[in-house]
This record gives sequence, structure tokens and C-alpha cells, in this order.
Amino acid sequence: MALVGMIRPLCFQKSKAMKFDNLYIRAAEAISITNSFGLQFTEDLLEATDTEIKAPVYKEFIAPAKLRRMGNLLRMGNTAALSCLSGFEKKRLDGVIVGTSLGCLQDTQKFLKQIIDQQEGTLSPTSFIQSTHNTLAGQLAVALDCKKYNQTISQRENTLQNILIDALLQFSQQKAAMLLVGTADEQTDYSLKVCSSTDNGGRLTGQGASFFLLSNTPEEANIAVKELYTVSDTKQAKARFNQNYGEEGICIFQEENEDLNYINYCGNYWTANAFGLWLAFRHLKEGKAPAALLELNQDSFLVLACE
Repeated sequence: MALVGMIRPLCFQKSKAMKFDNLYIRAAEAISITNSFGLQFTEDLLEATDTEIKAPVYKEFIAPAKLRRMGNLLRMGNTAALSCLSGFEKKRLDGVIVGTSLGCLQDTQKFLKQIIDQQEGTLSPTSFIQSTHNTLAGQLAVALDCKKYNQTISQRENTLQNILIDALLQFSQQKAAMLLVGTADEQTDYSLKVCSSTDNGGRLTGQGASFFLLSNTPEEANIAVKELYTVSDTKQAKARFNQNYGEEGICIFQEENEDLNYINYCGNYWTANAFGLWLAFRHLKEGKAPAALLELNQDSFLVLACE
């Protein structure tokens, strides 16, 4: 049986860089509030205009009987992951790492409502089982028959960087050679009301699932994850990036006045930086830049490069 757990955040000192040796992205897929899923070219990507998921035909990836019992997060998470693995031999997979900030909100709300409606009496277990943060990782392990490493990480905006660090540890300790990793977060009517009542900087609230196939060997011109900068100044991060990788690289940030603002496409949510990673991967894969600097949060920047 796959082991499902949680991992604590890994912290760094300011103005430091962590090298990522032998960590490559082989494939990526994203479901979001824009037309990212199955997109052929990034120049066709549209800026988001509403908070609704632009969903693919889920039954093409998930059996209808299973689909009926899945909430929105599980549908898009399973579909993005399975699509990411399309064309790859699943038997070679050495583990699954999933990140989520808020988990299965829809099923959590259903379960809490049942507690109230049933006056804390006997409840159906389905909503409770599917309300836990590690539900998606467990479902993927079953669907892929992967009885190896299985991990769920929940560290808000630090979730993605800790997923990549966890993958690097598995590779460096020779416990894995290929991993499926990704994030998923959903919105509900209630959570949207909460977001609208707080200061969101005037940005559209988003949701989505982004998955990646990681390898420890450079096959078929993969995109390499090179470094993680932890600096408190954006200019410092860009200067270091330009010095090491040249000025032909692209900056994919969360803020305006940069080369590319990924929040305009996926909306603002805790794990939106995974969509940014998908966007950076696609730009490099399509030959639009030799390297990319991706802003994960206010003081963390990830460097990717073509190899």
C-alpha cells in the first residue's frame, strides 16, 4: 500500500541559492481558469476573465462511475496528472508527490454540513474520506498502481518549492528516478465570498491543477530545474539571473511590469506558482527563451534552463 504523509517546510536563509543537480521536467499539464489544458502553443493562451475552470472532458480520462463521486479538485487533479503521463510508461514511475493549500474544499463543506444536518449523528463516510488533503495523492497511487513513495505537502505559497526539494532528495538518495508531482486547489461559492471580502489586490481569484513528470536524467532535451534563489529583493534576483544565464532569458512573475505575469492567466491562489512553472516550462520547450526566472513568492525565485 502506498504511504501517504505530510512533510514539514524546508526553510533557507536570505540571499542564498540552492543548486538543483539532475532534476529535469519531462512533461507538464495544467487545468486552470484559462485555456491551458491541451494547449498547443503558448501564444494562444488567453488571459482569464472569470473564476470558472475551463474543464476538459473528464470522462475521457476518468471512468464515469468514479467521476460521479469526485469533487472538482479530484476531477481536475486526476485529469491533469493522467494527461501529463500520456505517452509515458507508468511502470517506470517511482512515486507521487501532490501539493495543496486548502485541500478538497467542496467535500469538506459537504461533510461539515452533514454534521449539522444530522445533528452529529451517523454520517456517510464518503465526504469525510474525500475531504482530507492527501486524497488526491492516494487516488493517483491507486489509478497508476504505484505502490512506491507517496507524499502530500501543504505549505501554502511554499508548497511548490518544497515539492521540488522533496523530489530532489528522492533523486539524490537514489530512491527514485522518475516522479509525478503537482498541485491542485479549488474554489467554492463560500470560499469565493471569503476572498471577495478580503484584500486580494484587485486580482482575479483562481483555481486549478498543474502536474509535472520529473526525471533525474536529461532525456529528449528536457528542461532542467537549476537553482532556487531566496532573496528579499526582486532586482537582486534578476541581476543574478542575468549574470548567470544572460539577458535573453524570460522573467515570469506574479507582478505587473515584468516580461510575463502568470497571475493574469490563472488567477490568484496559494499554489498558482505551479501554473507559473507550467508556463515557464512551455516557453522554454517551445524555444522562446534559453532560460526562465520564475517568482514563486515574494522572496523565492526558481531558475529553469534548456539542456
